[in-house]
Amino acid sequence: MKYIITFFTVALFSFLGQAQKEVVKWETELIKLDDKQYKIVLTAHIEENWFLYSQYLDEGGPIPTTIEVEEQSHYSVDGKTEEMQENSVEMMDEMFGMKLKKYKKKATFVQKISSEKDLSEIKGSIEFMTCDDSRCLPPKVIYFTASVRQ
Repeated sequence: MKYIITFFTVALFSFLGQAQKEVVKWETELIKLDDKQYKIVLTAHIEENWFLYSQYLDEGGPIPTTIEVEEQSHYSVDGKTEEMQENSVEMMDEMFGMKLKKYKKKATFVQKISSEKDLSEIKGSIEFMTCDDSRCLPPKVIYFTASVRQ
């Protein structure tokens, strides 16, 4: 009986460890363009053999990447978040049975901001989903603080 409990305990922690696997690491930066313009650069570093999905996907597939900037009265978000095209692939995804745009190795997103005041940081969140060729990890939300480099 003791061996059965030990086996199930090890199996449970192995499963939980796999479910918590981090295959995407995010880096953020706030760049001052001029007196009133900034841009937030969000870069996803993606492990080999994994993919991060675009913001622009049809319904019925994976969860698209969603970037939200915390609203504040002293700045405004200008337009939609741009996706840089490097490392993007548009292909048939066998798991979802549809053509999808996704990123491998690295994905960069840029959001423009206008402000009458000097900014030192902006906060927000990113919701994203990652898959490899045979499985997907659950959607994840991370919170970020993009700071101006000194």
